Amino acid sequence: MVRIVHQEAQIVFFCVLLTCEGQSTTSCNATLCSSKSSPRCSMNIDCECFSLPSNPASGICAVADLSCSSVVRCNPDGITCSMPNTVCVNNTRCQQPVCYPSALANTQICPPVMPENGVSIATQSGSFLVPSTWSSLLSPGAGTTVVIPAGITVTLNSTNQLSLSGITILVFGQLRIGGGSPYTSYTFVYPVNIYVYNGGIVQDSTRNRSGIYFNVNSSVIIYNGGYWITQGPSYIYIYYLQTSAIRGILQLNNIVGPYSLTITYSGQIYNNG
Repeated sequence: MVRIVHQEAQIVFFCVLLTCEGQSTTSCNATLCSSKSSPRCSMNIDCECFSLPSNPASGICAVADLSCSSVVRCNPDGITCSMPNTVCVNNTRCQQPVCYPSALANTQICPPVMPENGVSIATQSGSFLVPSTWSSLLSPGAGTTVVIPAGITVTLNSTNQLSLSGITILVFGQLRIGGGSPYTSYTFVYPVNIYVYNGGIVQDSTRNRSGIYFNVNSSVIIYNGGYWITQGPSYIYIYYLQTSAIRGILQLNNIVGPYSLTITYSGQIYNNG
């Protein structure tokens, strides 16, 4: 389960993404992690920063709930591991360097903390367009990355469209699209990218087959344990902003990730489940 901590006040950006053994791994500045006043290395509050014996100033951000009996000691050099797909880290709980599974530092499990600038984090359930829904007490603007933490539901139904460009939505809680009276359909006027993580839900609340309209260059990525739910088939309409011409129609039923829907500039649809 990925649990997201509500970020308040100033957020310090000290995590980066690395590619390790074919996976995206969250790395962190272990010096900052060691400060009690510093923020966590991930939006998942179950993740912690583990420093590397080979370079104590750097580390990996990984799920921290493994017991000491579940891991093995590093090699006698205190730096390397013989076990595949593990990395030698300093673990204060075990009071010795141990080999930690690199899979537990995957960005899908431990998504990195992001800079405050350009990020809107929901702190209570409510409408997408209502300022009190967000930590900044401002509605998201163009070019914003929107984070919906676990346990929070954000609705897109106070109007029949979202007219913000460059929006990315990270769903760990629930995003409800459409269904607000008197509207039946919902339109993303500009391209949008929606990422649904483990435990996250996107609910299609549009009615009467009116559907959701996505502009070209949009995508919906549902990771393992993420959901797309609908009361009937979801009608997905692909259109081109400049002409409002419909480029394609797709029907979706209830989905459990992994699943991806990608729409190219030409309106071509790629969906894999």
